[in-house]
Amino acid sequence: MSYKLFGDLFRLAPYLALVILAAWLGQQEAFVVDSQFAATLPVLPYVLCFVGCLFAWNFKMSTSVLGFLVIGMVYWTSAMFLPYGNTADVFGDVLFAGLSILLPVNLVWLCWAEERGVLSRQGLIRLAIISAQFAFLLLFTYVIEGGLQQAVIAILNLQMISGFWTAWSNLPQLAIGAYIVSLGFMLLRFMLQRSPLQMGWISTLVASYFAFQEAGNPDQVALYISVALLALIIAKVQVSYQMAFVDELTSIPGRRALMSDMKKLGSKYVIAMSDIDHFKKFNDTYGHDIGDEVLRMVANRLSMVTGGGRAYRYGGEEFCILMPVGEVDKAIPHLEKLREVVEHSEFVIRSKNRPKKDKKGSKKRGASETNQSVQVTISIGVAAKGKMHADPMAVMKSADEALYRAKKKGRNQVAK
Repeated sequence: MSYKLFGDLFRLAPYLALVILAAWLGQQEAFVVDSQFAATLPVLPYVLCFVGCLFAWNFKMSTSVLGFLVIGMVYWTSAMFLPYGNTADVFGDVLFAGLSILLPVNLVWLCWAEERGVLSRQGLIRLAIISAQFAFLLLFTYVIEGGLQQAVIAILNLQMISGFWTAWSNLPQLAIGAYIVSLGFMLLRFMLQRSPLQMGWISTLVASYFAFQEAGNPDQVALYISVALLALIIAKVQVSYQMAFVDELTSIPGRRALMSDMKKLGSKYVIAMSDIDHFKKFNDTYGHDIGDEVLRMVANRLSMVTGGGRAYRYGGEEFCILMPVGEVDKAIPHLEKLREVVEHSEFVIRSKNRPKKDKKGSKKRGASETNQSVQVTISIGVAAKGKMHADPMAVMKSADEALYRAKKKGRNQVAK
């Protein structure tokens, strides 16, 4: 568990570093006031918002498109109608409070929302809901006056606890609560999915909070909003890379990544081809869901290959391993170790009739009669670059032929 937590923190670090960098730059008066970059700060969020929307639209990421639009609308609204930040008049009481509450609520909503397409019925409804929020906020700020406006002001600036506990923040207590709750739900989503997309949402939320904290300093607000948008853009790039180069089922590099890495091989290398023995029988006997579990288990074990190797899913039940060694004999001990790890990995097929989660079922679920343990093995063929096989595709073909020999000899072995 501690290793997973460390890994999560490590993956979040680059995003949070963006926020820290923005905070440091914001404290550099020469950077904010005197530099040429300062002149572009007010328009930078609009540029990043446009780029982000275009990128997310191209990859059909509807929730991200709406996320960019929400942040862009908040920045435009605050820049146009709230030039002096959190003031004590009605603009601060309604507009500042409303924006600082609506932004985290919308971000966490979009973080959890499923992709439905921007122009689909669901997408248009979401867009209408977001637009209505800003419309009503401006309506209560500039048009509606009197008792109704005062009631809205009282709700937005509600003091739920002693001000002593929230004196560290410029935001209303409802906004502070919205940010804390939203951060909690985003962290939960991240723990469930561990996706770069969730890391982007978390960093965007944190950066937007600091943007509201700096209300009244237009340059620093623009800086933090730019970081919020940039974090989301970086997350989209990482997700797009994963979609292209990482196999969705097994979470190891896929065939496209293999083809790309084969172009970068040096003068000495070994290629091994492997597949799961009797995999068709697994699918026919236990179903494709069990077959997918077998694929994931084997992929996990193959990813542990030693000797500097790297495993890829080539297709179906077939995997490929690239190793930076010059001779087959040097690679075989590592491949044999890998084969043994798979052979000795227990794979348990859960009974479809096992009891549900209750006191009685918890005892029976561990009983041998409800589960079936099966053995999974792999066969491996290996070949090295040489005079007979001068390019990676030729070496791969030779390794595939060696794999066929391993299967012909009885499977569960390494052949060269």
